[in-house]
Amino acid sequence: MSELGLLSPADHPGSDHVQGEGSVSPAPSERLPTARDIDIIYKETDRLYYRFAHGCGLSDSAFWLLVSAAVRGGRVTQHEVAEDYSYSRQTVNSATKALEARGLVSLSFEEGSRRSKVIVLTPAGQDFCRKSIDPAIEAERRAFDSLSPADRRAFVRIVRAYTDAIDAELSALARSEGGGA
Repeated sequence: MSELGLLSPADHPGSDHVQGEGSVSPAPSERLPTARDIDIIYKETDRLYYRFAHGCGLSDSAFWLLVSAAVRGGRVTQHEVAEDYSYSRQTVNSATKALEARGLVSLSFEEGSRRSKVIVLTPAGQDFCRKSIDPAIEAERRAFDSLSPADRRAFVRIVRAYTDAIDAELSALARSEGGGA
């Protein structure tokens, strides 16, 4: 494991990762982390949220829709949810319909608009959020606050820079191959 706590394929239990013949694997603390390490951490984080959402009886998208509504005071547009979590309109609409069927949200047109729809927590949705979503938001805050202020700033700055770099690289690749984004 690296000093940053990142694992290489060789660091994972049961791994048969072997360096090239005759080479000696560097001590884990000396190994430079790779993009794969980040992939593994992101997937682990996704799995943690997946388990929590499903433990609440929610799909991932329904969970994040409720988080988005909760942090915005109980009202959020479908567009905001799609933007926040990079969801398609169809995914947001499906999550909204599922939550509507459970009586947790209502959907209406935004005032003065015939296209933009607002998702509003119902009283049952507010109660559900108080019991299940708000504690998750608070746990996430405590976890993030366990990092020093300097580490929090650096983490957000580095993740944003890395995400922007991935976007640029994959967009260039898609353009060169004539497809993708």
